[in-house]
Amino acid sequence: MLQRGDLLRIVGPEPVVEKAVVKIGANVAPGTSIDFVVLGLAIFLGGVIGVLVTFSVGSVKISLSMSVGTLLAGLLVGHLRSLYPLFGRIPDGAITFMTSLGLAAFVGLTGIHAGPIFFSALREAGIGLLFGGMVVTLLPQDHRIVVRPLRFADEPDPPPRGFGRRTNRDGSDGRRPGAFGEPGRGAGLCAGISGR
Repeated sequence: MLQRGDLLRIVGPEPVVEKAVVKIGANVAPGTSIDFVVLGLAIFLGGVIGVLVTFSVGSVKISLSMSVGTLLAGLLVGHLRSLYPLFGRIPDGAITFMTSLGLAAFVGLTGIHAGPIFFSALREAGIGLLFGGMVVTLLPQDHRIVVRPLRFADEPDPPPRGFGRRTNRDGSDGRRPGAFGEPGRGAGLCAGISGR
């Protein structure tokens, strides 16, 4: 059953697809433009709200901070985009770039902040601090690589859910003989349609 905000992919001759777009909803074809107004307002308003919102827990005063406010604004915009696909468009390449740049900036700024106090903390706590950090960092990877295969040796790995294939809400892939995506089928225009 289709619901508001669902995306359909229609494949066929261009005139037929264009007539279907008019009757079903709006064309949500991928583009290269960024909705800078929504992006800028989300960052600005999220940062302002994060700085202004404070609450008390006992005698301790807690504020959200600019980064948490911006994160919450991003979650809100992402939710609204799932309901209204024409709202807040950002191409996949731009999202990948912002994610990579944000991660690099986070790691760099964390290193700049932690670097000067590392040696003084090492002098105070001793070499145990360094080895403790190594254990805490490597233990999850060791568990995944060494312990998990031994523990679950007789159980097959479950297939990755939704990885590399599209699934419906009921878990089926929705394919039937002659469906689009098969070689030699579906020449024409592909367009995503949003339900009204």
